[in-house]
Amino acid sequence: MRRIATGLVRDGLAELRDNPDHRTSPLLVLTGDGQRTLAAVTARATTAHGAMGRGSRRAIWAAVRGVPRRLTRQTDAWADTARAHAGPTGGRAGEDEV
Repeated sequence: MRRIATGLVRDGLAELRDNPDHRTSPLLVLTGDGQRTLAAVTARATTAHGAMGRGSRRAIWAAVRGVPRRLTRQTDAWADTARAHAGPTGGRAGEDEV
């Protein structure tokens, strides 16, 4: 993160300002050039996303959006099962021994 921030400051796209909430962690703030650059990148991305989506059926995009949700549910279920099988000590070695 520091390397990215340093590059943005070096290129004049951002500047470091005092952070009233934390003396040793300055705030990284976009400069005018940084704001214009971000706006240009965002506009190009919006155009590219529109072009990629043209002609695609809604069902395809619904399926694509559903994959992360399904994976999250499966991961949560796996973690719940693993915790249930671990027992009251979390399955740490030696704690169940007498």
